Amino acid sequence: SSAASYVYKRQPYEGIYEMLNQVVALGYSIALITNKSQEMAEVIMNDYFSDYPWIEIIGQSKNHPAKPDPTTVHQMVTLSHTTDNLVFMVGDTEVDLEVARNAGIHEVFVTWGFRALAQVAHIHPKEIIDTPENLFEIIQKYRSKEECYD
Repeated sequence: SSAASYVYKRQPYEGIYEMLNQVVALGYSIALITNKSQEMAEVIMNDYFSDYPWIEIIGQSKNHPAKPDPTTVHQMVTLSHTTDNLVFMVGDTEVDLEVARNAGIHEVFVTWGFRALAQVAHIHPKEIIDTPENLFEIIQKYRSKEECYD
């Protein structure tokens, strides 16, 4: 079956487009790393997020090890021309938190996604947000710390 058959009347979570607009307006690079197949990742991103300047969309394939292997995250950091200090893995599973830790970047767990906070509480997420808008508070917090060291 094709990846298109997996996309059925799903819509992005409320506030996602506004969050992406603001992140892009602030000059941040955005990328997607998923354990979904490359084909499925491209179908979903083309259907819902094609207006955004993704530096890369990487799904699982023989060329890219699955999360929590940090290899793909390191590739994204290189492509974004930034430092690990201002890279955030925003995700909704334990694997997202694990890949952030393995890659040495900031982890942000979202409570509105695939897993509930209670399901990942045992691994103590460092940052937790309840709405997409809350991501800006996290970015500002780390951005302010980074500016202190410039």
